[in-house]
Amino acid sequence: MGLRVLVLAGGQSQRMGQDKALLMRPDGVTQLDFTLTLARALSDRMPLLSHPSAGVRNDVVPVEDEFFQKGPLGGIHAALHHLNNSEILLVLPADMPLLNTRTLQPLLSAGANAFFEHHPLPCVISVTDSTRHYLEQTLSAINSDLSLKSFLKACDAESIPVQEKEKLISTNTPEQWQTFCDQFSAVNQRETHMAKTFTDQFLPLNISVLTVSDSRNETTDTSGDLLKESLLSAGHNFVTKKIVVDNIYKIRATMCDWIADDKTQVIIVTGGTGFTERDSTPEAIAPLFDKTIEGFGELFRQLSYQTIGTSTVQSRALAGLSNDTLVFCIPGSTSACREAWDGIIRSQLDSTHKPCNFALRLKKVSE
Repeated sequence: MGLRVLVLAGGQSQRMGQDKALLMRPDGVTQLDFTLTLARALSDRMPLLSHPSAGVRNDVVPVEDEFFQKGPLGGIHAALHHLNNSEILLVLPADMPLLNTRTLQPLLSAGANAFFEHHPLPCVISVTDSTRHYLEQTLSAINSDLSLKSFLKACDAESIPVQEKEKLISTNTPEQWQTFCDQFSAVNQRETHMAKTFTDQFLPLNISVLTVSDSRNETTDTSGDLLKESLLSAGHNFVTKKIVVDNIYKIRATMCDWIADDKTQVIIVTGGTGFTERDSTPEAIAPLFDKTIEGFGELFRQLSYQTIGTSTVQSRALAGLSNDTLVFCIPGSTSACREAWDGIIRSQLDSTHKPCNFALRLKKVSE
């Protein structure tokens, strides 16, 4: 049962006076690209996009409405042409600038047919013949009820309590958009101030270790043990360690849990980064990244070249940020773990390291 993501971006907005999806955020990214990045973090399949620009993009599956001017239901109906029964469709609006993977996690965990209470979007829909029939009949009829609420009710969708109501704000007017921009800028200013204030103070981070291996166990996991000992010696907090087999979905299941929780700020994954048939760590984890840290893999291979020469080209070490959680994926050998920790990771987790580090960029942990 696969997950597909549909991004709904309706084009020109009368109240906004322009296309809401093309509004430029304070971080220099359009609201549409922000939402598509979120979609890619949630599913490794290409996002479906309902927007006038979809046909000229090569990074989305264009969705063309068969029924025009029918609102969100028209876009959902068109998206179902690209899905098989039993698949799950997550519908994301392109006008919620604070959405993130953590906010959406309760919705995804609820399974088929769910939405947040008082918020028909975003929602998850199970693709069935009855779903298709309802949309076909409703969109074809004259003066029919085109509301999302009625559609979700017909799907027997579950109303999920809202954990982070502030993340579900939508921007439908220039005033609402300006409020978001002002708040965004204020938060960035506070974070910049904090970074300057605490530059000389070491801040321990909460770190989890994941070993990807078909053969190792708690007795033979020397790489995982080395990383645990290293992070504790550096003054950080150890959260948990786990061993999973080299399977994309089992790796991703653990990663999603850790990325979404309130305790883990950093995840170090060892193993599964090579080119053997079973190596699948990059395939499992890269789709979860909100931002990829290209320089990590480049620098690791540069360091590794000094030890193993040209064999380092077969290392697919990578790193990225997901839900403000820092993820490092490194080879499974103990020597490679030591090289990655001593040469890169330790300093980048040190809040006193200059000119920059990742320590103050990460999510705030719950007490």
